[in-house]
Amino acid sequence: MTGDLSLLMVRADDHEPLVEGMTEDAVVVGTASDEQPGHLWDEGRDPNDLVHQRWGVIAPQGPRGDRLLAILEPLVALRRAQQHGEPVRVHRVPPRMTQSEALRWKKQVFAPGTDLDLEVPRYQLIVGDLHEVPLTLQQAQSSDGYVGRVAFDDDEDLEAYVDKVLRWEARAAPQREGRAIFYTVHDRSGATTAGYEGLVRPCLEAARQRLERGQFNADRIVEAGPSRVGDPSDLRVEANADRPGVLLSLSHGEGPPRAGWPSADHQRRCQGAMSFGRRGQLRGEDVATGSFLPGGVWLMMACFGAGSPQTSAYLPWLEALKARGRFGGEPAAVLDALPAERPFVAWLPQRVLANPDGPLGFVGHVDLAWTYAFRELDDGAPRERPGKMMAVLRSLLERNRFGLALRELHRYFDRTNAELTALERDAKSGRIPADDAWVARRSHLWMLREDLSAYVLLGDPAARLPLHHGAAPVRAAEPPRRPAIAGLPRASGRQRLPLPIDELEQAIGAVLLGDDGLRTIAERHGLPREVLRELYERYSAGGRAALGVDDDD
Repeated sequence: MTGDLSLLMVRADDHEPLVEGMTEDAVVVGTASDEQPGHLWDEGRDPNDLVHQRWGVIAPQGPRGDRLLAILEPLVALRRAQQHGEPVRVHRVPPRMTQSEALRWKKQVFAPGTDLDLEVPRYQLIVGDLHEVPLTLQQAQSSDGYVGRVAFDDDEDLEAYVDKVLRWEARAAPQREGRAIFYTVHDRSGATTAGYEGLVRPCLEAARQRLERGQFNADRIVEAGPSRVGDPSDLRVEANADRPGVLLSLSHGEGPPRAGWPSADHQRRCQGAMSFGRRGQLRGEDVATGSFLPGGVWLMMACFGAGSPQTSAYLPWLEALKARGRFGGEPAAVLDALPAERPFVAWLPQRVLANPDGPLGFVGHVDLAWTYAFRELDDGAPRERPGKMMAVLRSLLERNRFGLALRELHRYFDRTNAELTALERDAKSGRIPADDAWVARRSHLWMLREDLSAYVLLGDPAARLPLHHGAAPVRAAEPPRRPAIAGLPRASGRQRLPLPIDELEQAIGAVLLGDDGLRTIAERHGLPREVLRELYERYSAGGRAALGVDDDD
């Protein structure tokens, strides 16, 4: 391996890593610690049971939040039914909060502790981008809750995601096991080499061993990605799966080119894209249509894969390194990756989650992603610890809800935070010396904690892989029926169709194939896009009977 500390980010123009071969002692500069809150809930209940755990929504204040909640209503209705009709709590929050303000809001508003807090939702869906509901709040809530976020630039994409969740939950699951796909971009950089040796290969070996023992619920374990760099088409082929599953990918994320991003909009569209070196990138537009991990979950290991914060947790450390001349790369380029206008959820997960044939969940990093997530340095020598990500994958394949599966990662955050707090307390009390070894250990623990805290779930935390356990498929609760399609009259108690049924089936079939976008297919058949979307969803859910027609119509 090259160096002891690596960063999973390359330039968008020449695809050269921004940080290579930084020595581990660089981390001791500028790190600090603070305490995090503990648990709120009784762990004795089934964590997958919404009746006891509850599901709620956190939305922005004002008209924007009103609009997002209106789009979210079909999903709210489904979750309300799944918790036996108990009301879904909705909280409205301001767009900016410091970490301390977010923790205070949690203590004073979300769970004030004046009673048993039995109605406080453990599953929390944040709706809105990072400038609408702050990242600090998501991190505060994730300390003991099961938290996910849905954020799209286009409101139609939020509607598409909601419809996708409803469709999968109404579908009988034919498979008991999911597919496990591991993909590495072998670009020979220090970070991806360390990632393959310290994370992907050990995860593959562990998965295969656990599969033989019946402890890993996969029908097949696939090591995708050639030993060379590969290109985006390789990943798209592997992700075109015939059943829901999980994808763990390791690559660099696209960072700013040497001249900087030409505009804020260009940065939002490109930053965090999956880099394949000189072979290209996988960006949002590349996964917006067609089959890509349908009904599954994508865990992406890369800088800014899930989004970009306004201020990096590592900013004080990087500035201190720059001042002392101990940075193994170009500090200005890393700092230039921070958005000048507003923080944002990355374009890649936005588009793949809006894809009707895409995954239901995405786990990625909202900040610089270091190798600490699988390679710890606080014991004096590097130790590979791939169990963090392996636990998330196994939990997902066991059909645990997404928020609960990500909790496996947050357990390591809790453990690291507790160790860091204890280490500082012991030094303050004089039980251990605050020498150079103590400073190094504290600094590595701080880096590990910050790296783990920046992994977030994009998608509904109460969603789960559409797999079933037992002898027969288990059908989820039926989603609420949408009202009649606007503009389509009814005749004889049935909805009149805008096209002959044969032609309409051709249009729906084209949507199912995914070769063309919904807008293109709708225009080809002379239909409004919204009408075709609605008819497609109804047909997928129940065939011709859902459209209210006979074969002769």
